[in-house]
Amino acid sequence: MNIVKKRRKTAYTSIVSHGEEIASGNYKTQESQILRILEGGRVMNKRQIHKEMCARFKPLDPSSAARAINMLVNNERIVIDKLDKCPYTGKTVRFYKIKKHEPERLQLF
Repeated sequence: MNIVKKRRKTAYTSIVSHGEEIASGNYKTQESQILRILEGGRVMNKRQIHKEMCARFKPLDPSSAARAINMLVNNERIVIDKLDKCPYTGKTVRFYKIKKHEPERLQLF
């Protein structure tokens, strides 16, 4: 079975910029800001999270907020709570919340 990797024509400057953002800790900072926003059982969509980040912290591009949310979902730190209508656009969107961690169960042999 041959697996073909998709090649992307990503500009070198974009790759360097991405590396610099990782090294500077900006990505982790944005992720922790989202977790702070969603504390207390809050359920919000991407647009609401982005607006809250801009109001509480510093102005941020919507794509940066979306990237941070997607990373948190991929790392299973936040989950999609529901699909519902956006209060701004009326379109169906995902609403996110912090994933509840269940205590690990001990297995007795």
